[in-house]
Amino acid sequence: MKVANLSNPVQPNSVWIIFFTAPNGTQYFVDMSTASVGTAAVFEYGHTATLASGTTQQVHDGAADPSSTYSADGTITLMIANSLVGGVKAGDTLVNVNGRTQLLAGAAGTGLLETIDSTSAGRYILVGNAYCAGK
Repeated sequence: MKVANLSNPVQPNSVWIIFFTAPNGTQYFVDMSTASVGTAAVFEYGHTATLASGTTQQVHDGAADPSSTYSADGTITLMIANSLVGGVKAGDTLVNVNGRTQLLAGAAGTGLLETIDSTSAGRYILVGNAYCAGK
């Protein structure tokens, strides 16, 4: 994800999140968040679940790879094993790929995430690491 900038320390009470739907039909997400820890960035992944009411809820499944990082120029790199997001592989297409920047309004755990910026949905075809080997 690329945003305008990420000064140090990063904005507290914020979430930078990317959603995508894998070939198995599940919507997953990866995010960088300071919403519950002040200005220390936490990198996570998860999926969305549809509740009985028809609304969706984000379910955090775990920590993203420790190599996930961000830089002051606004680049956020979120790393996750393919096996944790539906076992995607080279040649698979991710659909409904979109990003959001959100700010927590209210107290942690009881506040609401207000969307500050977002992208429209797109598609991405996974090429895999072998694609670059011959370059």
